Amino acid sequence: MNPAKIIEWREGNATALPLPDSTYAVVLCEQGLQFLPDKPGALWEMRRVLVPAGRLVLSVWRGLPHCPWQRAVAEALERHVSTEAAANIRAPFALGDAAEVRALLTGAGFRTVHIRIESQMIRHASLEAFVPGYLSATPVAGVVATLKEATREAILQEVETLLHVYMDDDGLAVPIEAHIVVTEK
Repeated sequence: MNPAKIIEWREGNATALPLPDSTYAVVLCEQGLQFLPDKPGALWEMRRVLVPAGRLVLSVWRGLPHCPWQRAVAEALERHVSTEAAANIRAPFALGDAAEVRALLTGAGFRTVHIRIESQMIRHASLEAFVPGYLSATPVAGVVATLKEATREAILQEVETLLHVYMDDDGLAVPIEAHIVVTEK
């Protein structure tokens, strides 16, 4: 079967989905809910387009205490660049509390909310290579690119210090955790 024939990609406003009511069996929202300014409105829309007993599957990162790599980068940026730069790194982890996620979903009328923690290991042989590469792929890339070499080196050194307990003979081995949620309309 050709996947192009069974999947149709659409783009739209999350709080006003350009889709008919009660049409879809599954809605997938992977690492997006935490960025939406009107989370309850978006969840109501997701629910609206689901058929009866349709499922919403979503994932959001757990809080920074469960994601030490990002916590270390945010702390280094706050100390050496700005609070705003650190906030940009922390933003994806803004919905890290499972109770808050559950309350949002039940508030939007979903039932049988099931939340599971999933953990992955970030591995990289060299922090010296990984830190600049990671930062270049984030919203702070432009700011970091304009920093003096000494400041970039200070950020790297601080991240290395904060993550030294996650170094092994192969380099960095640091966990990152997410909440995986399955719920029904």
